[in-house]
Amino acid sequence: MAALSRKELLFAPLYRTLTVRDYTLPDQAGTSEAIAAAQHHVAASNGAEIFIICAQDMLKIRTVIELHNTERPEANPGDWTERLLFELPFPSAEAHMGDGFGNAVVMELPHPGIYKVDVLYRGRNEAISQTLSIAEEFATMPTPQSIEWREQWAGIEEYRILLRPA
Repeated sequence: MAALSRKELLFAPLYRTLTVRDYTLPDQAGTSEAIAAAQHHVAASNGAEIFIICAQDMLKIRTVIELHNTERPEANPGDWTERLLFELPFPSAEAHMGDGFGNAVVMELPHPGIYKVDVLYRGRNEAISQTLSIAEEFATMPTPQSIEWREQWAGIEEYRILLRPA
């Protein structure tokens, strides 16, 4: 089933951290614990925000956030991971996805409330392999060549955020 709404962001998140949340909510207890858990399990939540720790920070990641109806959306065929499942409150009916430092997209939701959130990812190992393969020469690479290399591999690491009303 097609998404009701879809937004995409191609960027290099600061501190390798991508988040999904409603920015009208105050900071919650358990943030440090959720970030620590995400470092081991890719994604974790403190009940108000999902923290996703990216595999690397040299290449831009591709992130997509989609709004679906109440049915659980089908995952695209291919090499997407098993879903990581969460529930989050969105009292303002706005879902923010980004790094908290200005790199973000905002998705308008149909109504305030609790939403189920599925997190899928792919390309993490490939992104790490690419960055390790060039790490030594990257430091001395001329700027135009380093920009070209980064653009060539941008988006190899991908995250897909699927929202639906609970």
